[in-house]
Amino acid sequence: MTLFELEDRVKKDLELLRYPARDWIPETPDTLDVLIIGGGQAGLTIAFGLLRERVNRILVLDEHPEGQEGVWENFARMRTLRTPKHLTGPDLGIPSLTFQAYFEARFSEEEYRNMGKIPRPLWMEYLRWFRHMTGVPVENQSKVQKIIPLDQGFEVVYRTPEGIQSHRARRVVWATGMGGAGLWKNPEYAAALPRTHCAHTCEEIDFEHLAGKRVGVLGAGASAFDNAGSALEAGAKVDLYMRQKAFPNVNYYRFFEFTGFLKHTADLPDEQKLQWLKFLLAPQPPTEDNVSRTRNHPAFTLHPSCNWKSARFEEGQVVVDTDLGEERFDFVIFGTGFQVNPRVRPEFKLFREFILTWGDRYPLQGDVAEFYPYLGPDYAFQETQPGCCPPLKHLYDFTFGATASMGLSGASISSMKYAVPRLIDSITRSFYLEDAEHFLNRVKLYADEEVTWPV
Repeated sequence: MTLFELEDRVKKDLELLRYPARDWIPETPDTLDVLIIGGGQAGLTIAFGLLRERVNRILVLDEHPEGQEGVWENFARMRTLRTPKHLTGPDLGIPSLTFQAYFEARFSEEEYRNMGKIPRPLWMEYLRWFRHMTGVPVENQSKVQKIIPLDQGFEVVYRTPEGIQSHRARRVVWATGMGGAGLWKNPEYAAALPRTHCAHTCEEIDFEHLAGKRVGVLGAGASAFDNAGSALEAGAKVDLYMRQKAFPNVNYYRFFEFTGFLKHTADLPDEQKLQWLKFLLAPQPPTEDNVSRTRNHPAFTLHPSCNWKSARFEEGQVVVDTDLGEERFDFVIFGTGFQVNPRVRPEFKLFREFILTWGDRYPLQGDVAEFYPYLGPDYAFQETQPGCCPPLKHLYDFTFGATASMGLSGASISSMKYAVPRLIDSITRSFYLEDAEHFLNRVKLYADEEVTWPV
């Protein structure tokens, strides 16, 4: 099957599955039914799922140019995805929309069999194709500034190249991946370093400019090794430091890949969720591919059990005070991760103190889960006190922040098969229950006769 033939198959499949086809949600003047913030893999899949359920007045906002949404061609620097190649997710159960169908149509079944894991750039190509085939409405280069709670829903204010714009929506989905769950962490001393000589792994880095230079990397996770590998391949000399004696080597995500966990962890009582959290939120190890880029490279040195105490800029270099003494680098990269905390998001400024967290519910001071949002079973943010911000029940968190409440979800391809339908069901249920009186009034007026009998 060629790619053109596959695209015809997709169109036919969507037509065959169109029932029920009727637009059913009452229209609210000048108001969207759902506004999705984030046009990466999650945002696109959520929008597609809503369209399949005939929630038609929707829009996706994404801050990046078209075709650059998500992380895959921004700061993701791994060679391949971590997940198995046979995963499903964005397709929402339609075989012709799976990555495997796309790959085999572009290349061949044999090449798919011989492929190990999915090359990262190819996954992004698939997502572009998926957006084209599903017709999801996206406004690119739209950076959300603030979300304003209203009596009914929200007003979302965003900046575009043409200026400030806004949309009202009855429901808002916050689908901004890992970074949108809180903030990327840097050591305090990093603030004093010039941006020309340092970066976090989540930021744009001109690796070609690092050729022939000495680069220091701090971190033990996959992103630290990815960036070290990218710098090495650009011709840099790289020293990677980590405070641990050894990087983590157990990837619990592979254990989680079974139906019960992926589909029903959100249904567990809190006491059991708290037991799962030490595994759910454990650092993911670098993959074998991550490590192999650096392991035998002659320009790479690993420094285990060696943390950075401070850093300063001096005579054109970054001087780092490590546990083993001072070192000088031409450029430093911080692979120091992120912190989940919705209350630090500037977009939530008007209501962030009303967002309930796990630390509000349980004594978790200092625990990694302390500032994770405590979500309802429908992915909705909850209020710290009943009635303090009622619209929060219609703001859905589909970021990594949902992990503590829902299990693998917003920032995991592995979970999309179950997580997105759960969110879609939650949104359509909320509309139907809220509009129940409207539908009762409509049925009372329904008078279409199907059979006539001569009198």
